[in-house]
Amino acid sequence: MEKKDTGIAYLLFLLIPGLAAHKFYLRKPWQGILFILTVGGFGIWWIIDLITLSKQVEEYNMKNAAQEN
Repeated sequence: MEKKDTGIAYLLFLLIPGLAAHKFYLRKPWQGILFILTVGGFGIWWIIDLITLSKQVEEYNMKNAAQEN
């Protein structure tokens, strides 16, 4: 799997927040669907993602690097 970029994740998060594009980018479709249906967890999930998105990208990349080895 390809490595994900933090900058792209933040761009998707900030430019297309209503479609949860950052969740789908990180291959978290169920979270993306819930994000859309709850309007970002009524705003709370949106704030949490704003703070933790770089960590989410890092975890995605580490998880996939471990699977490749």
